[in-house]
Amino acid sequence: MAAARRAVSELRAQGADLIIALAHLGLPYDPQEGYQLLTQMDAQKLSKASYVTGMELAHFVPGIDVLVSGNSRRGYNSPWEDPVHHTICVQNYANGGNLGLITLKVDRQTHALVGYELPSKDAGLLLLTEDEFWPEAQMSHFIGKLQQKYAPDFDRVIGVTRTTLYRSTQGESPMANLMCDAMLAASKADFAFNNFVSMRRDIPIGPITPRDISQVFPFGNQIVVITMKGSLLKELLERSVESGYSGMAIGGGRVVYDTHLPDGNKIVEFIVRGKPLDPQAIYRVATTEYLAEGNYGMTPLAFLPDDRFQGTNITVRDAVVEYVRKHSPLQIGLDGRWVVK
Repeated sequence: MAAARRAVSELRAQGADLIIALAHLGLPYDPQEGYQLLTQMDAQKLSKASYVTGMELAHFVPGIDVLVSGNSRRGYNSPWEDPVHHTICVQNYANGGNLGLITLKVDRQTHALVGYELPSKDAGLLLLTEDEFWPEAQMSHFIGKLQQKYAPDFDRVIGVTRTTLYRSTQGESPMANLMCDAMLAASKADFAFNNFVSMRRDIPIGPITPRDISQVFPFGNQIVVITMKGSLLKELLERSVESGYSGMAIGGGRVVYDTHLPDGNKIVEFIVRGKPLDPQAIYRVATTEYLAEGNYGMTPLAFLPDDRFQGTNITVRDAVVEYVRKHSPLQIGLDGRWVVK
């Protein structure tokens, strides 16, 4: 939220009359319940959190006129307005099922936002039904030709798993271990980490195709290798477990942390390549370009010089495809690389 406050301040100083924020943060499923919980939160502690919701951003960062949110399947038929700063928050349902429309009313003299209108009396979302909105013929034909060209390879079996490759939003999981081990193999790094939400489905016991892996990793995130000191690596992992958050998917080491210890000092054991982490040693750490930009609480990475980053031109998805081909049949379980006390 500190970055959002700085951005608002800088934009106002540059003469911006209105600020519309596009935030991939998500609004609560129930706005009333979400706001009730929000009012009970510690603003100071929340300002240091690795992740906040769109509602929290609107409430604790003054100066945003409209917040267009996402990253949640729940749509808001009518906008939610923060009662303190009067930020107007809108959010569509997922998967392109509707269009959102809002007309902003701006005072011609003061250039201030004074209200809004919706396309109907109480709804700003327009439902897109197939019987009313037919696929565009030229684009449908173009997509069909691509499907015919690539579908055979997309559905060709490249390996087999003897265990269910399931995900978890905390600690380790077979899918997280597969992902990070694949990132290590592709990058030849010392250590790897990625966030849990980068994995979008499980793979059951049985054959694996590129289609399966593409559905798990739908994003085209490239693997980036960052040269950093052990002290920074520990700081990044500490940030991933502060304020009740549950860490990262990791590879190439072992992390033990104690939830009862204070933020910044929760990790009690950190092993990299079989040896205790050396704060002064230099490590090659693989992650994604998304996290390397400082997203998801990895803010310190945004301030490293460019020569610390090495692109691989390999996506996480392609790395996993290659790993499955080389190591099939897979029998991936939990190996104790992430331990919570």
